[in-house]
Formats: sequence, structure tokens, C-alpha cells
Amino acid sequence: MKKLFALTLAILMLVPVFGCAASNPNNDTPTTQPTESTALQTDATEPTVSTEATEPPETTDVTTDGNLNPGPYGVALSPETLAACEFEQWSGDVGEHYRYGYVGQSNTVTLPGGGLTITFPEGWMDDLAIVWHRGSEDYYWRADISGEALIRAWIAHQENIAPEDVDHGALANHVGVNYVIRILGIPNDVTNVAYDPRGYLGKDEDYTYVFVIPEFWEDWWDMWNYREDMIEALGEDTYYDLLGDLVITEEMAKEMITIVNPISE
Repeated sequence: MKKLFALTLAILMLVPVFGCAASNPNNDTPTTQPTESTALQTDATEPTVSTEATEPPETTDVTTDGNLNPGPYGVALSPETLAACEFEQWSGDVGEHYRYGYVGQSNTVTLPGGGLTITFPEGWMDDLAIVWHRGSEDYYWRADISGEALIRAWIAHQENIAPEDVDHGALANHVGVNYVIRILGIPNDVTNVAYDPRGYLGKDEDYTYVFVIPEFWEDWWDMWNYREDMIEALGEDTYYDLLGDLVITEEMAKEMITIVNPISE
């Protein structure tokens, strides 16, 4: 069933000023928008952070002995954290960003970044790809949630392969192209953040939580272009059949997402 997404208010923009981790905080401007609309990319919606040129770190060891220790290029989660949240590594290696996919069966998902659970409507879990990752700079962690069949079909069309041959790495790198919902955990010491107030969820001792849904895209023409590319590639009827009922409103998102230990504001 075709869903029409309202275009309203301002887009969510992340312009964090990082206390001591950023080499040039006034110029660091990560964005959650893709940069092109026609070519299949390694990660079409990976935030980019502009920093001064620096020498690469002497060590690229990203192994951890705890839960969320950042490496020089990404976050290597401990086996204990992955097991507890029912996520597994879908992509990443030394010198790359690590991305983790949900492999559990419950419709209530605990995100490995800590602090949030998401409870999805009955019947949705059979066709959701849920991918979590965080960059080493720790500007924020991000969870992208999309319809897996739709993302598989689009990648398969681009790569001229069968949808079942699309591996987890490809899913992890492209799930943000046309997400149903995106959730961001922004560290509380990132003090200069602008976001669409409709997506504000609250905070705990560590993070401020916000979400983005297609209703908030408004001027994100790249995101709309990606959607139009997918419709053109797959056909309108196929696109909406694959999307199905995976549409979340602002009210639904706030009902589905729970902050485990919120603090009073």
C-alpha cells in the first residue's frame, strides 16, 4: 500500500562541538544525508566529519576488553555485549567502520549502544534489517532500520545478482539508503546539536536520544532521490509491495522507543 510521507518542519542536522576528541571542533559537521543518488555506494548515508589532515595512528588495534571501547576507525564491541543484545558483526575490520546487525527473534530489541529498547509491531520482525554502528570519534551512535526485502531487491538490481545472494555486509552498508526509522544516541557532552524537535525522545546520564523518519526529510533531496531511484529501478508496484506496512509515524515512534533509565529534565 502506497504511503505518502508529509513534508514538514526543518530537517535534523547534527553539528556537534566535541570537547576534547575533535581536532577542530568548530569545523566538524557530520551529516546523516547521502551525497549521491544514482550509484550504489559502500555506505550511502555514512556521516562525514571534516577534520584537519593528521597522520594515521601508529596502532590500528581495535580489540576491546570492555563493552564500548572505540578503536581508531570504529567500535569493536565485545562478544558479551553482542550476545546480550543479540547482534552480530556484519561488516568491518581493522581500519574500517564496524557495523552490527540484529539476529534475534524478539520484537523488542535492545540496541548495543545502551539506553534504548524498541518494540516493533507484531509481524514486522520478519522483514526488518536493524543495523547499529558508532564512529571512533563518538559524535553519536546510529541505528538504521529498514525493510530487508526492499533493500535486498535494490542492491540485487544494482549488482545483477539474486536478492538471496546479497550478504550481510552489503545490507549493513546500505540499510540507511531508505530507512523506516533512524535513531541517534548523541553523547551529552556534545553540546552544540540542532535537531528537529519532533524527533526528541529524552536523555539518560550518557546520551540524548532522537529519531528521524521520512516525514522529517523535507529538504533532504538526496534521500528523496534515492527513493525515486529505487522506485524507478524496481517498479512502483514492486517497491510499495516490498515496503508493505513498514511505515512509522511520529506518534508510533515515540510509543515504540523506550529509554531504559531516563533522567528528569
